[in-house]
Amino acid sequence: MENKNSEILALKSRELLNDQINSVETNNSKAGTFISISALFIPLSFSLFDKFEGSVIWIIVFFIPILLNLIGLFFLIKALLPKKISHGIDMNQFDSLLVKTDDQLYLFEVGINRDCFTDNKKILNTQNDYLKKGLIIIYSSALSLALIFFIYLIYTKFSCYEL
Repeated sequence: MENKNSEILALKSRELLNDQINSVETNNSKAGTFISISALFIPLSFSLFDKFEGSVIWIIVFFIPILLNLIGLFFLIKALLPKKISHGIDMNQFDSLLVKTDDQLYLFEVGINRDCFTDNKKILNTQNDYLKKGLIIIYSSALSLALIFFIYLIYTKFSCYEL
């Protein structure tokens, strides 16, 4: 009975650790995708730059979304930076584990997976924070550019009329 419990715990700890590792890889994929998409934002922004017709105030305001986009890209790149993720039992430990009983192996695996899960949790939380900050800033950048362009269009269309 004890051997069966150890085996179930070992399998569950392995699944949880694999899910955590997949989360890190998924975050890397998301960050890479959003970096690619938001990198197109800057050339698009500069294509709208010609519409501002040299007004210094509008040009300064125009650079706010570009600056926000660059800051968002910075956070997304930080989310992508390589991190040392623990994957469980190290290959160097295999020789010493050959002499262990099944129950000892399962209990060892549960312990090592728990430790790896705890260590990876800090890395995953940091990566999630960078990803969230980057996305919020990039969305803010896109919304601010749209809002600035909309306000500029209204300003230029109605500035010739006196109220």
